[in-house]
Amino acid sequence: LAYYLAKDVKPENLAASSARLFLGLQLECAQCHDHPFSKWTRDQFWGTAAFFGGVERTNGTLREVMDRREMPIPNTNRIVQATFLSDKEPEWRYKQSSRIPLAEWATAGDNPFFATATVNRFWDFCFGVGVVDPIDNLDPKNPPSHPKLLELLGKQFVAAGFDLRYLLKAICLSDTFQRSSVVADPQHQDVRKFARFPLHGLTPEQLFTALGQIVGPRTV
Repeated sequence: LAYYLAKDVKPENLAASSARLFLGLQLECAQCHDHPFSKWTRDQFWGTAAFFGGVERTNGTLREVMDRREMPIPNTNRIVQATFLSDKEPEWRYKQSSRIPLAEWATAGDNPFFATATVNRFWDFCFGVGVVDPIDNLDPKNPPSHPKLLELLGKQFVAAGFDLRYLLKAICLSDTFQRSSVVADPQHQDVRKFARFPLHGLTPEQLFTALGQIVGPRTV
């Protein structure tokens, strides 16, 4: 609920944010025109937004109009149907949210984006930098530092049934994760080579926990 409200319950905001989070794609540049630096078109952007077209806010309450799966493109006379960012066609069901086919497509084993985006995000969580950096820009013009590694992690993640614990354990048990952070060779300065463990700052949660351990529990 908070996620939808934070995006003002606007299909275009929800589509852009969801694509970044779950697919590692930056689609928002195609909102007003075809993407200037990537293959995404304006129709594809609004075709993704159409999956969220049935969600609306009425008198402060969120509701969803089932079977609504089309969107008008602003400042045009055109209407686009909800479409995936691949050649696969949605399978609609009567009186069912259009977001369900979107979620099923996104988490399918043959989806070209979800597994890659997820393993890259977890790699970034562990190392402070992704195999693709920034992590929400999976694009041919922003290639991974280690393409075979990213491909292998993605395939194993799918084979494990999208098991996040399996993924995290696999990364943490790797030689790469267990390497020293000491720069033993000038060629190891580049953290994206992962020849050493890159130092990175604590997250706000880690810093809060560390301070709590130092000063002890305190009643405010």
